[in-house]
Amino acid sequence: LMTSKRLFQYSLALPLIPPFLVLPLWFVRESINETSALIFMIIGFSGIVGGLPYLILAATLLLWMRDKDLAAIKRALLLSPLLMLPIFAVCLGMYIVLFERHPSLNEYVVGLCLYGAFVLIFGYFYVGLAFGLEKLYRIGWGVHEEF
Repeated sequence: LMTSKRLFQYSLALPLIPPFLVLPLWFVRESINETSALIFMIIGFSGIVGGLPYLILAATLLLWMRDKDLAAIKRALLLSPLLMLPIFAVCLGMYIVLFERHPSLNEYVVGLCLYGAFVLIFGYFYVGLAFGLEKLYRIGWGVHEEF
């Protein structure tokens, strides 16, 4: 049987799934209504903008979780959107310095505020989803907790 700890480890993949699912829709975007296209664009863009910082966070959390108890893992997951902000800030700064023609502090601050809000919104959505799945798993599917 799967443990809650293992379920939380697998749940780190949740934020990667929607961007990959909407990727094929890029090729048929003209045949989708505007509202659906906007939703798919936001989901896809979240994978593009947050993908590398999230992979860094998820890999770090996976390595850290190996010998931790369930309570510590739950605390870390609750903090993970906040933990992603400094990783995202560094990645955004590197992107602006390396790829923008005229990098500016103003552009960095505006980008950090705008995208940082999305990091927190999407992040806590996925944390809530992971906790909800774990709750369903414990009450509905049965769970074998580690002792």
